[in-house]
Amino acid sequence: MAVDISYTLSYYKRKDVAEAIAGFARQKEIGVFFGERFGKRPDVITYPNDVLSFAQRRASSFHCSEERWSNPLLLYSGISRKEMDEIREGWDFILDIDCPHWDFSRIITNLFVKAIKEHGVNSVTVKFSGNKGFHIGVAFEAFPKTINDVSIKDLFPEGPRRLASYLLDYTRNYVRIKPDSVSFDNKEYSFEDLQIMFGVSNENMFPMKCVKCGKSMPKTELNNVFTCPYCGNSESRGEEDHKICSKCGKIIKPSSPGMILCACGSKEFRQFFNPLSIVEVDTVLIAPRHMYRMPYSLHEKSGLVSVPFSTKDILTFEKNSAKPENIEFNHVFLNQKDTVKGEAADLLVRAFDFNPDVEDPESVSLASKKKYEIPDQAISEEFFPPCIKKILLGLEDGRKRSLFILLNFLRNVGWTYENIQDRLVEWNKLNKEPLRETVLKGHVRYHRQVKKSVLPPNCRGYYEELRVCLPNGLCQKIKNPVSYSKIMFDIKNKKKTRSRVRHNKQD
Repeated sequence: MAVDISYTLSYYKRKDVAEAIAGFARQKEIGVFFGERFGKRPDVITYPNDVLSFAQRRASSFHCSEERWSNPLLLYSGISRKEMDEIREGWDFILDIDCPHWDFSRIITNLFVKAIKEHGVNSVTVKFSGNKGFHIGVAFEAFPKTINDVSIKDLFPEGPRRLASYLLDYTRNYVRIKPDSVSFDNKEYSFEDLQIMFGVSNENMFPMKCVKCGKSMPKTELNNVFTCPYCGNSESRGEEDHKICSKCGKIIKPSSPGMILCACGSKEFRQFFNPLSIVEVDTVLIAPRHMYRMPYSLHEKSGLVSVPFSTKDILTFEKNSAKPENIEFNHVFLNQKDTVKGEAADLLVRAFDFNPDVEDPESVSLASKKKYEIPDQAISEEFFPPCIKKILLGLEDGRKRSLFILLNFLRNVGWTYENIQDRLVEWNKLNKEPLRETVLKGHVRYHRQVKKSVLPPNCRGYYEELRVCLPNGLCQKIKNPVSYSKIMFDIKNKKKTRSRVRHNKQD
C-alpha cells in the first residue's frame, strides 16, 4: 500500500510515537522523507512536537545517521574527513539485511545475531525495517575507545565495513552443505527449492573455493582447466597431462588426472555458502553520513512501522506486528543503558585481523598495486565488457552494489561526472525497483568530493553474485572490467592506425 497524508498524520501525531522518535534522534543527523524527496540536510529533531510539525508538512518517514555528532547542524555538503572526525562522537554498528524471501530474511538475520552473541555481545538489538528486511544494531558503547592507538570513533566507515565482512564470513559456520540439500542452522532446504526461490544457480550460492586462500573456482573449471601455480593464469584442459603456461611459459603439472592447482599452490577445494547471493547487506558499502530508517518510522510502500522487538522472536516475527495499531514499545533499539561497555572489543579486533573473502570492493581495489591512469578520451559503451553491459540493462536485485560498480567503472574509463550521473539516471529507470534519485546523485557527489580513482571490484566475485558474469575469450585473460575496455579500445585504435599507414603507402 502507498501511504497518504491522512494515514501518516494520524500515526505521527500519537504522543508515544513522537516521543520514541524524538528520544532516538539525540546526537544524530536526521533525514526527513517527504513522499518523493528528502528534505534539507543536515536536520535535527529535538522535541516530540518536531515530529508532528514535519508530519503536517507531509513527511512520510524519518531516517537518521549511524554516526553520532556533537552538533549535527555543523555538517555540510563537501565537509572534509578531518572536520567530520572533529565533531563525530561515535557510531553505532547497523547491519541492514534485505532479502526478497521473507523466511530467509528472518533466517539470515537470526544467523547474524547468533554470530554477534557468540562473540560475547549480548546487547545486540534488532528491529523490522518496515518492508522486506531487518536492522541489527550494536551501540557504540559496546566497542573499546581505541584499537592499535587509533580512536574508534574515527573508524567510520572502515569499522562497520570490516565488521560486516567478518560476520558475513562467520555466518558460514551455521550452513551445512549436503549432497542434495542445505541446512541453515537446522532449517533444511533442497537445492531445487533454493533455485526456485532466488533464481540463483547452486554454483553462485555455494561456490567452490580454495581451502587455503579462499579463491573461488567454478565447478566446471575444476575438471576442465589447469591453473598455473606460478602466475595464476588458467589454461583449458585437453587429453594431455601437462600444459605450457601461455603467460609465464612454465610447465603446469597437475598431481593427478582431474586435479588442478590453485594459484596459491593448494590442491584442496571445498564448497562454501555465499550469503550475498541471496541477501543484500548494505553495511558492506556504506559511506560517511549514511542513514537508515529510524525506529517507529513508517515505511512508504508497506505502510508498516519499523518496530524494535526481541532477538528471541526473529524466526517467528510476523509483519502483522508492525501495523500501527499493533506496535508495542517494550523493546529499545540500540539500548545504551543495557550495553556493557567494551563487550564488543573481541569482535572488533577479530574483524580487523580478518582477511575477509567478502571484502568491501573499495578496499580490494585500493589494495591493487597497479596504478591505472584515467584515459583522456572517454571510452564508449561499445567497448564495455559483457558484465557492465548486462548491468546497464537494468536489474531486479543488487542495485546498490551495481551503483558502486558502475560509478567506479565509468570514471576509470574516462567519463566525466556529469556524463556518469546522466547515464546512471537513465540506467536507474530500467531497474525493476529504481533507487531513489537522491541516493544515486548523492553517491555521485560523494565520489566527486573524495577525489579518489578507485577501480571497480575485480572479475568474478561480485559479478557472479549479481548474475551478470558472462565471460568471453578476453574475459579469461583480464582481472578487472576496466582492463577489458582499455584493451578493446586500444585494439580498435591500432587497427585504425594500421589502416591509415597502408592507405598512405598506397598513395
